[in-house]
Amino acid sequence: VIVNNASGIYVDDSDFNIIIGNTANSTVVFDGIHIYNSLNNTVVNNAANGNGRHGIYIYNSINISTKNNSINYNKFSGIYLEISSNNSILNNYASYNNESGIKLFNSSSNIIANNTAYSNGNGSTVGYGGIVLRTGSDYNILINNTLTLNNASGFYLNGASSYNNYTNNNATANTQWDFYSNESSLNNIVINLTTRQNL
Repeated sequence: VIVNNASGIYVDDSDFNIIIGNTANSTVVFDGIHIYNSLNNTVVNNAANGNGRHGIYIYNSINISTKNNSINYNKFSGIYLEISSNNSILNNYASYNNESGIKLFNSSSNIIANNTAYSNGNGSTVGYGGIVLRTGSDYNILINNTLTLNNASGFYLNGASSYNNYTNNNATANTQWDFYSNESSLNNIVINLTTRQNL
């Protein structure tokens, strides 16, 4: 258990690690779990809550499996992938994060499946919400995710993020849009998206 430290768990240029069953809460200025420039790590069954930046931050990394984590009340996003590819984000619960539940920035060919994003975007307006893809996040697969009561969007797609596949997702009662895509994001596929009553 790591509580009230300046930083939580930090993995830098380190491969084939398993980060399991940890609590990384209330770091003062940093992420709960931070993975930088690494390969083939597993992040499973952790809690990362109330941290000074993101709950779980993955930068310039490949084949990171992030699953069954609880990520809540973080200052920025719950899970944030930046310049990272061929990762999986599975069965996580992200709620009350100030920006987004799950956010990808310039990250491609990832699988995002069976996650719940509830009431994220509490400190934001347009551009945040449940699951956000921004700035060249292409060829991602998003399956069976549930996004509810996020502010402002359920799914938000922007910044020339293209060729993504959204299948069998549920986005309901998000405050502005259940699904938003801007004009620069092209050739995305949306199949069987359930929506209901924006607030």
